[in-house]
Amino acid sequence: MSSPKYTCHGQTTPVITKLHMSSPMRLVEQFDWVRLKEGMTPPNKVGVLLSRRRFMSALCGFFTRRRLLVSYLYDLLLILVLTLPYFLIFTIPPFERIVWRDDRSIMFPHVESEIIPHWAVPIFALIIPLILITGWLGIRQFRNRKLLVVYLGLLLSLLITVQLTTLIKPMVGRPRPDFLARCDPDPSILSKVVCRGPIKLVHEGRRSFPSGHTSASFGGLGYAGFFLAGQLGVFDGEGHVYKLVVSMLPFLLAGCVGLTRIIDYRHHWQDVLAGAIIGTIAAYSSYRMYFPPITNQQSGSPTEQRFNRYLDISQSSPDKIDSPEDQGEASGANIV
Repeated sequence: MSSPKYTCHGQTTPVITKLHMSSPMRLVEQFDWVRLKEGMTPPNKVGVLLSRRRFMSALCGFFTRRRLLVSYLYDLLLILVLTLPYFLIFTIPPFERIVWRDDRSIMFPHVESEIIPHWAVPIFALIIPLILITGWLGIRQFRNRKLLVVYLGLLLSLLITVQLTTLIKPMVGRPRPDFLARCDPDPSILSKVVCRGPIKLVHEGRRSFPSGHTSASFGGLGYAGFFLAGQLGVFDGEGHVYKLVVSMLPFLLAGCVGLTRIIDYRHHWQDVLAGAIIGTIAAYSSYRMYFPPITNQQSGSPTEQRFNRYLDISQSSPDKIDSPEDQGEASGANIV
């Protein structure tokens, strides 16, 4: 005769075969079923089994939800660990490529005041995307699990963007448009450019490619744009223009940040374009880590693979147990 079954972690298996597993829930349920087998069966066998099922389902749900949370904590921990190389890479002196006095692309004046200073970059890369995402989720009242994956994706996007940008800058060593103004070349040496300006200012003048302001802005605002596009269902086939306009606004704002870098003579247009590409690729890759494509009909919900893996027990009803009646009790079979 068959024994009752339960579903946990995506598997439906007889209780009697689970004694070797380490989960306390399985051991307790195994004990309950052995008691029933050994003749200690209460009058209402099925009722007791259903009560046990509710208890075991709640206990299993506790362990599986904890494992799901731990899996995302691993993601968060890895993201934080990967930020450490940034501080080491940033100290690397840039490559000193040859420059010429008559290079008109680096003869622009050095402007002290910037339209968007460095301290304001986190506002565009992190604060505004957080406001857009949290505001949308607050209006829609989505579940907490979506809040979790959305913020993880945003952090991952910014991590990839900042790390790539910081790594490429010193390796390329491209002079900024205002490099000669920073350098203050020695006029007595005509064979090469020998800078007399402050070393820190000169080194910073060799970090033009790619634009960090632009890449960070597209990494954060671009992620918010992809998120809004997925939530609104831009490509749902209905053809609502307002959905496309709303989802493109973050990209427009990020583009304006890049344009200010050209106006301030801090970057060439190629630097801004490269930064936009890096940030957009990082944003979309991070978005796709947790959400389906924006062309998918289910683009408004996070991918369910990890949730299904850990939360299968929470999706099944506690009362749905393969009781003896379900397995042939009605035809005369008895529990042995």
